[in-house]
Amino acid sequence: MFSTIIFNIPFFIFYFYAISVSLEKRKVQQQPATLSLIVFSAFLGKAVIVFILVLLLQRGGGGEGASKSLYQVMIAIHYVLMALLMFCIFGWRKSEEATYKRPIKLTVVGFVLIGVGILFSIFFQRMFVDGGFNGDIKLFAGFNAFFSMIFGLGSLIFFLKAIFDSRGYPEAKPAVVTAGQGNGSSADQINVQVPLTGLFEEKDFIPYVVGIMGFGGLLIIPLLWGGFMGMGYERSMFPALLSCGIFAFSHDKRGNFLWGRFIFLSIYVFFMIMRTAAKYGGGGKPMFLAGGFLGYVVMFGCGWLGIAINRFLFKKK
Repeated sequence: MFSTIIFNIPFFIFYFYAISVSLEKRKVQQQPATLSLIVFSAFLGKAVIVFILVLLLQRGGGGEGASKSLYQVMIAIHYVLMALLMFCIFGWRKSEEATYKRPIKLTVVGFVLIGVGILFSIFFQRMFVDGGFNGDIKLFAGFNAFFSMIFGLGSLIFFLKAIFDSRGYPEAKPAVVTAGQGNGSSADQINVQVPLTGLFEEKDFIPYVVGIMGFGGLLIIPLLWGGFMGMGYERSMFPALLSCGIFAFSHDKRGNFLWGRFIFLSIYVFFMIMRTAAKYGGGGKPMFLAGGFLGYVVMFGCGWLGIAINRFLFKKK
């Protein structure tokens, strides 16, 4: 019951945030914002209903048939809401200022996160069946629930961004051009302000790093990789923080991934580990660097969770 509450709180927070964003955007773009408001309100209502029914079923015991029927109904509702969400993203984009390029990219990333979450859940289930996980069963179930939350929440964040991206809002127009008046003087020069591009704004960089180091380095990576390698949480914390640090600081302040810095940091850390192992012998503490597709997706999702929480808590009216 406690885990049910914990893993649903981030979704409730996000739905309230998405509703507030939709209300604000209605002042500029009536149609997509109104539908977005309805969709995320329905998501919130569905989450509340599921939460209440799950608690009632847990307290009452049994109810396997009722649980299965409830699951099927909620899945059907979820698909309908997702279809409406896609209509929010791609509908009402016929004006000259509106484009499809960035919204398509954001939507693809959202669906990739959903797919990775499904594959991750299947991977966990196979590990449990094959006996590949040596940790506690409750911890195992917690991992599965937590990663489902991370990937599900991450996909919704990208979908919300895609709804209102590149619609030509007055506050989001790409260039400001100013021209002075004069006869051949410097006042005739044209100054064009071109905004920097990236995955997020510069003010989101610190929450992104905090999300990676906090959720990833202190929680997910040491628990997950420690469970896989039989190292335990305490022995896995330092390698997890080191891995997350390399990933976090391989981005610039706009979220662009810097491959040169990443390769340099990875090689430097690798040789430092090898040097330490050679100096103190090969029988030291176990060491790992969490990476690969799964590791980087997890860190990326943790970073965006940090951004979402920061935007919700410190949103300017």
